[in-house]
Amino acid sequence: MPRPRLLILLVLALAALVLAHWTAARIDHRVDRLPGDLPLDIEEIEAVLVASLLETSRVQLVDVRTEEEIGASSIPGAIWIPLGELRARVPDIAHFPELQADAPVVVYCRSGVRSISAVRSLRQAGFSYTYSLTGGIHAWERDGYPLYFGETP
Repeated sequence: MPRPRLLILLVLALAALVLAHWTAARIDHRVDRLPGDLPLDIEEIEAVLVASLLETSRVQLVDVRTEEEIGASSIPGAIWIPLGELRARVPDIAHFPELQADAPVVVYCRSGVRSISAVRSLRQAGFSYTYSLTGGIHAWERDGYPLYFGETP
């Protein structure tokens, strides 16, 4: 009896390998790449990667927090579009004259929850390269990156 069990296990293992290879091949062909090798199928990127992109390429930062929140601190160079206003402009990319459609957009909020929603809205409007800063401005500050205090972007 051990032989049929071994055969079944071998067939299952082979099937798992084939499925894993097939799935990986489909993902590689489906995902377009952004300069810096960022895939389009992710929604979040870490502060260290955002800081690197800001130094090496044309990246647009969008702050979707409230006026009170940005009065406390903001990331230098950010464009302020409150989340409610951003959502009201969707689904037309032309309603975002302050953003370049062909440049990556990194959206942030306080902790990363509202920015995920904003990313989805911007993608609906036609911005392909749009990402949320993982952990929001809290993660940016925690990792020691520069902030403006008490200034509106």
